[in-house]
Amino acid sequence: MKDKILRIVTIIFFIVVNTRYFWVVKLDFYNLPVFIALFLIFLGLNITLITQIYFLVKKKSKSNYINILLLSVVIILTFIYPSGIIDYEKFESKNILTAEIEGAANCTITFQLKENLKFKEKTVCFGVSEIVGDYYIKNDTIFFKNVNSQSNKDKYYSFALIQASKYRKNGNNFDLRFFKSFSDTTGNLLWITKNKLKKHKKIK
Repeated sequence: MKDKILRIVTIIFFIVVNTRYFWVVKLDFYNLPVFIALFLIFLGLNITLITQIYFLVKKKSKSNYINILLLSVVIILTFIYPSGIIDYEKFESKNILTAEIEGAANCTITFQLKENLKFKEKTVCFGVSEIVGDYYIKNDTIFFKNVNSQSNKDKYYSFALIQASKYRKNGNNFDLRFFKSFSDTTGNLLWITKNKLKKHKKIK
């Protein structure tokens, strides 16, 4: 009975870790306690593996062989691929522009324009939140529409502009500055790390 419970817990843990892509954003700020719980379970599985090896040496039971094999595979794969063995983001539309910034406490914001005229903004700060929507480009302005936010943020930005960076002096560096409206004179900026807009056929 104990062996059965151990195997069920191990398999469920592996499934939860490997489906992280689908549920991590939905948890938002509850992500941190869930991460701590998963870490404690992972630690417990490591301790259990050591215990199973000890019992194997003493009893040489067939069930110990199965437990050790299952635990070893799950622990090794989780250690090598902590976000799951499948990178689901590879199945998303290709990124043609990426911008990001890191703030206090290692909080990061990553913004992506997709080839299929979708955008995604992910914020990682004691939790994970995500904003998705559509965009279109008119002249030199990127406009946002059909915004779907899973966070408690205020209304999303109306548009963004690509500007030469004032803070990174290299002439090849550009910022993406977001504005709430045309009366917004300050805006909020992210540092552009990838820009293939000019090569994108759908954008003139």
